[in-house]
Amino acid sequence: MVVENGMKFNTVIGLLFMMMICSCTQHSAQSGLKIDNGINRGISYTDSLGADYNLRYIPITIINDSSIPIRLHINFLKEYNYPQSDKKEKFRLILLPEEWALEGIGVTESMMTELPNYIDKPLLNNTLEPGEKFLVAIGTLYPRPPKNSGILPNTLFTHNRRDMFTECDWLMQEDPLSSPKNTLGLKLNFGNRCMVIPCGQISYPDS
Repeated sequence: MVVENGMKFNTVIGLLFMMMICSCTQHSAQSGLKIDNGINRGISYTDSLGADYNLRYIPITIINDSSIPIRLHINFLKEYNYPQSDKKEKFRLILLPEEWALEGIGVTESMMTELPNYIDKPLLNNTLEPGEKFLVAIGTLYPRPPKNSGILPNTLFTHNRRDMFTECDWLMQEDPLSSPKNTLGLKLNFGNRCMVIPCGQISYPDS
């Protein structure tokens, strides 16, 4: 009887332990953000020095689908090395405001006039309240014509495991499942290849 009771006790403890592990895993895997990546758009751009560029961008809708505020932080480097043979060629990643992400709206002259301001400020900090929707666009800016292929933004996503886009060159570190923050990743397409880079994180101010 003592052995039987002991076995029952160990079984209950084991079940409780497994429930705790599953609960933590589900909580960390669900960031609370719903991210909808749109279809690539593009325009040509000439800067003040007369240099010609291609601008390719995707509209992105981000919704806080949780019951708590979520802080969204996106930050790009000043420039990136071209991911193919010619390392001297560079490209930039930029954040564009809501008007660039709206459906059925063409690029106006005033939007082009303001574009240099966004090229020089590749940083976003925003807190989304529960149920709040936020529109933004992420673009790549590279020489026109490119020496190799173009660089196209494809997917912004939250990440805590390296279990997606396994066909791409992966430049992100794996986040621990117990981390209170999730890294934001960005998938970029170039030719028949792709790469994934870190570009920020989300966190929970009230936690």
